[in-house]
Amino acid sequence: MGAPPSPSNSSKSLDRLKSLAILPLLILVIRRFDVGKLVLGILALGLATIGSTGCGILMAPYIFATGNKRQFTAWTCKIFTWFAPLCGVKVTVENKHILDNATLPCVIMLNHQSSLDLLTLSHVMREGSTVLGKKDLFYVPVLGPWMWLSDQVFIDRKNHDSAMVTMNKVADVLIKKKQCLYIFPEGTRSSQEANELLPFKKGGFHVALAGQMPIIPIVISTYGDIYSLRKKVWKGGDIRIRVLDPIETKGYTSKDLNELMDKTRNVMLSTLHEISPPPLPDAKKLPTPRKRRADDDDADTHHVTTSKAVEPDADTAAVSMSLRGKNDSLPKL
Repeated sequence: MGAPPSPSNSSKSLDRLKSLAILPLLILVIRRFDVGKLVLGILALGLATIGSTGCGILMAPYIFATGNKRQFTAWTCKIFTWFAPLCGVKVTVENKHILDNATLPCVIMLNHQSSLDLLTLSHVMREGSTVLGKKDLFYVPVLGPWMWLSDQVFIDRKNHDSAMVTMNKVADVLIKKKQCLYIFPEGTRSSQEANELLPFKKGGFHVALAGQMPIIPIVISTYGDIYSLRKKVWKGGDIRIRVLDPIETKGYTSKDLNELMDKTRNVMLSTLHEISPPPLPDAKKLPTPRKRRADDDDADTHHVTTSKAVEPDADTAAVSMSLRGKNDSLPKL
């Protein structure tokens, strides 16, 4: 028989148990305050991001060895959805069959409100997906390596020369690999609270036109009442996502770019009003955008050539794709 535990060891064990017992009580106290809820919510989102992408990285050797690389992003995002309850968020996706049955390749456009869209995006990612994200994400621990492994697309708005090279290849690579490109056409987080959209950037529309690929709009309801850094609020709640019918681009040329942008933005904006709760009285409105001039297309774009019938201009935002197929290597960051 082993020797009985010494009084000192028993005391240390008891102290540890007391510490563990205090933790849930501390969390309950913190949750009584809005700032405390915000901190816990951000920590939960961080845990979900690190946990899901970390699992994805661990699965990478098996996925690549078995040739299931197309499923890499979809599997990781599926894991991400399991973490949604930790964030206090319930996500409902409407018309998901449109996304599941979409013809590849295609360009998928979503409105972008905050970092919480990491969670909402995970509910609508499908196999063979590539996401357009800013270059800074490449250097984020865990998330950056995962994005690199899963062939995501990085943009560097300051690198105009790279745009001349990469924009010629984006559509061709998507067509060859039969992938769908996910992009936030607003170009940045809007942090909107009054059911609004920022003006759209042109990059994703140029890609769609170059490959004559359909655009599938996806609208995420306004959730400023659920999560707002400005108000220091994280209440949790329901978020609705609606997948809209594809917008065809066949027959469109670069001359129709502004019309295509307006058509896509209008249908997304009307849907945003339909699926979102009424704005709160203290909702902050976005600044009024300047009216687009007729010469804007020439003012901020460069002409590129393409093997397709359409010859669009390249957006000034440099798109650096990390799609590293044997014959499809593009300039790296």
